[in-house]
Amino acid sequence: MAPREFYDKVRKMLGLSPQSREARALYAILMRRQERNETVTWDRETYLNIISEIESSDIRESLEEKAETLFGGVEAEKAIDLIELVSRNSLVHLDFSNVEGWDEIIFSTRDALDVCYHEARANPRFGVAIFIDEVHNFAPQVPHEAPASREAYEAMLPVMKLLATTGPRNKVPLLVATQRLSEVDKVVSTQMGQNIFAFRVEDIDLDRLKGIMGQVAETARMLPRGHAIFKGHAIKVRSPVISVIDKVIEPASVRKDILSAWRESQP
Repeated sequence: MAPREFYDKVRKMLGLSPQSREARALYAILMRRQERNETVTWDRETYLNIISEIESSDIRESLEEKAETLFGGVEAEKAIDLIELVSRNSLVHLDFSNVEGWDEIIFSTRDALDVCYHEARANPRFGVAIFIDEVHNFAPQVPHEAPASREAYEAMLPVMKLLATTGPRNKVPLLVATQRLSEVDKVVSTQMGQNIFAFRVEDIDLDRLKGIMGQVAETARMLPRGHAIFKGHAIKVRSPVISVIDKVIEPASVRKDILSAWRESQP
């Protein structure tokens, strides 16, 4: 493959931000090879040969450790089959608590959505409802103001738009949550207007909500805590319905504020 393709594949598989030290060092070396019209082979030996040219030992060692993720070994043995997991379980949760940055979250999510969508298209027995919280970070209206890189969103946004527009009829409905509706890509938010739960929102977000739901969105401002107004064309709810959410459990972290936690930690 071309050196630029090699770079893109490494960066996406490792979830590296283009601005990270590792990505910049890798890019510099591979672009020199590109200028010489060289081609590279996708294998461990070529990868290790390329990163051996990096002057910084810290960066070189960091990328050497990631070779197992790219080309098999210990990390590869821990790989999961997402389709199998979804087929066998009622709920599959993608845990990003140990990721290095938002690029890794976006690229990993993009790959998961893409795999599920194509499996549903090919397999009449497969289907999955996809829930995304804080969707303005996954499908932003203005990508350069969002946490991931432009390259990450260039890969992610087409998949999000595809699911928002054609997901329901292909057994992959998308359900999303956000408190900043105005920051969500308009194509995604408009299509998701078929299923919207609205609660207390800022004026700018309410304007977007009105454009999707109509004036009934104003009702959301008068609802007490724990209430939501639901309007769902996709499930043939002809009139808006007010729902009450009963809280059955809460995280331990909400029981005390940060000052209380600090006081208790003092000797």
